[in-house]
Amino acid sequence: MASHFDPSQSILTRLYQEEAGSETICQLRLSAQDQLAYLSFIGGNEQIEEADLASILSDLGQVTQQSGAMHMVAEVDHKQPLLEMMKSSGFGVSAWQDIWKLNQQTSFTDNLEQKAEWCPLAEVDWWQAVQLLQSIIPPISQITDLPHRHHSRFWVCHRAESIIAIADVRHGPRGIWLQPTFAPEVSRVPDLLCDLVNELPARLSRPVFLSVRSYQSWLFRSIEQMNVEYIGHQAILVKHLVGFVKEFSHAELLRLDKHKVKPSHSVIPSRPVK
Repeated sequence: MASHFDPSQSILTRLYQEEAGSETICQLRLSAQDQLAYLSFIGGNEQIEEADLASILSDLGQVTQQSGAMHMVAEVDHKQPLLEMMKSSGFGVSAWQDIWKLNQQTSFTDNLEQKAEWCPLAEVDWWQAVQLLQSIIPPISQITDLPHRHHSRFWVCHRAESIIAIADVRHGPRGIWLQPTFAPEVSRVPDLLCDLVNELPARLSRPVFLSVRSYQSWLFRSIEQMNVEYIGHQAILVKHLVGFVKEFSHAELLRLDKHKVKPSHSVIPSRPVK
């Protein structure tokens, strides 16, 4: 409900009906400022054929372009046949992610990282947080994982004067979604994640889900040491779109006169000395 009041984001839900009686419903979350459109879900009363899916994705691509976004993003389970069908429709894999459900965690008091502290990301620390993300996220994944502007949903972990971790925290009615990014030299990752969960306000009884991208696979061993339940493995798909040109303008080309360059001094041929 609250997302409908966000002026920077809009939600579009469409129902596609075929003559054979099949129906497909899908939803897009559009954010023109981030130039991204997220495919929240797609499903129907029957298995979606590849030709029908291509037509649906083409229509959604036009809607995305008209909104000002340049990329359409989707998260698909690696076992779903929809993955290969979407790749045939122009989507490419930008990253993979593994998902866990965090169960009740124990608060650690003898924490080696006790000088580290989580807090909401202040706008004054925005560029330092972006530099950390740029040093970790590979270029192929920066379109989907690197934010273009400051968001209030981000949390950062400070140690002394530097930021050692940043987490994308999204709240929903059925759970809380965490996507953390840690500097490679950080130790005691499970302790820091427990501290972050304990610091979250208004958590109530909602479950917490943890998403870790494939380019941070070195975190998997640390997470498996926690009280977690493995959920699944997903592909992050992205389709790059072409923006519309609203007005045509004539481009003037500079014409250079080809004058021969004259020497400033007379040229005297050199002769060999006999």
